[in-house]
Amino acid sequence: MIQAGVPEPVATSNAQVFGLIAEGDAAWLTDDVTSVTGNPPRSLRTFIADHVGAFTQGPNTADEGDVPPPPSYAALGVPDAYTETRPAASG
Repeated sequence: MIQAGVPEPVATSNAQVFGLIAEGDAAWLTDDVTSVTGNPPRSLRTFIADHVGAFTQGPNTADEGDVPPPPSYAALGVPDAYTETRPAASG
């Protein structure tokens, strides 16, 4: 990661996190999805199958009544932290 330009503290932290995940530290489950939604969780495969139209429509082909895209940061009056605070690339 460091060779790819990731700062050393970030690369070290990422390596620690990936190591913990590999050791099974993230293998715990909760009932949060069911508690919050009232429905059991679904696999990604099931979610995609249930919403295949959302993944196969081209841009600007949404049918009337479809959910519009979320507003941009600018429309919400929130600065886009990535583009507004990141220093310009050099070189």
